[in-house]
Amino acid sequence: MNDATPTVLGPECVLKGDLQLRGPCRILGTFEGAIRGATEIHIGAGGVCTATLEADRVFIDGSHTGDIVAREKLQLGPKAQVRGDVVAGAFSVAEGAVFAGRVGVSADPRPLEPSSTPASMPEIKIVAAKAPVKVDWNAEPSAADWLNQPLKSPSWMKDVAGAD
Repeated sequence: MNDATPTVLGPECVLKGDLQLRGPCRILGTFEGAIRGATEIHIGAGGVCTATLEADRVFIDGSHTGDIVAREKLQLGPKAQVRGDVVAGAFSVAEGAVFAGRVGVSADPRPLEPSSTPASMPEIKIVAAKAPVKVDWNAEPSAADWLNQPLKSPSWMKDVAGAD
């Protein structure tokens, strides 16, 4: 965050409405509505936001549903869950984040044309990651290994070159 004192919505707070801010904002609780004009919006890991966001920079570590305009950048943390259209000067998504929506990355952050409403988008479900496949890189290839198969010319080459 920058040096300005942030507006903070604590973890136990629930707020509905439209906020016009000049400085940074941190959402740790639940917010519904719109936040505009902020220099920076950060939705914390426990934060739940259903809103239209417009700010210079937006960082999401919690859950957000709604359109986002981030004039400079939008960053999704590894546990972020975001549903909605995004227009940003730069956009980064950490491994593990979930995103469903359209993205426009441009120095000219004009909102995308309206699409389906967030309520009509598919439900996001978090599932456990599969265990990684263990590979024995020192094992000898089997006869079924495709790398050990002889190379064959495509059928169209037989007609042209008469080769196998």
